[in-house]
Amino acid sequence: MSLRPIALLAFLLATSFFGHAHAQSCITDHDCQDGIWCNGVERCVGNPGRNQCQPAARPMCSAKKRCDESAQRCVSQAQAQKQKEHVCPQGEAYSVVEDKCVATPAPLGGLGG
Repeated sequence: MSLRPIALLAFLLATSFFGHAHAQSCITDHDCQDGIWCNGVERCVGNPGRNQCQPAARPMCSAKKRCDESAQRCVSQAQAQKQKEHVCPQGEAYSVVEDKCVATPAPLGGLGG
């Protein structure tokens, strides 16, 4: 038995489990969202019946700001420093808005990002 079919099968399985948003078919932008606010808005693009998800063109926050996933907003460097001073339990992040540790939203399963 040739190794070529086995390698192809392994590649197809790996890309189906670890593929990116652009490999997924869609109808609306909502179908493409991975549940992570900070990495930007994924889009559904293409011709009707052949639409594919595309990763976000850019993250939600500029390089001069830090993204606060729990509050879904961009924070200044001063606010980011305040966040670093707080140690939160696993599964939580410090929210500048609420001034406390809050549960971080879990990514939507299987949509890539």
